[in-house]
Amino acid sequence: MKKCAYLECGLEFKPSRPAQKYCAPECSKLARKAYLKKYAQENKEKIQENLDPEKRKKTNKKYFRKNRTRLKKRILAFRTNPNK
Repeated sequence: MKKCAYLECGLEFKPSRPAQKYCAPECSKLARKAYLKKYAQENKEKIQENLDPEKRKKTNKKYFRKNRTRLKKRILAFRTNPNK
């Protein structure tokens, strides 16, 4: 018997596979939500920095400049055969 890794649940269950940490999919989803919420609270500045539209434009331009030929080939291939 294993104990559910979601702290608010804490039920003991018999895992169907050795790597199983949560007793139910709901517990897994709730644990993931709690983790994401905690991460967002701890890293507010970093997240806001990444959402800055001016910074995103600059990084996209840099990426496009570095990979211009590869991206153009990809776009051309898509335009000629969009189903692939």
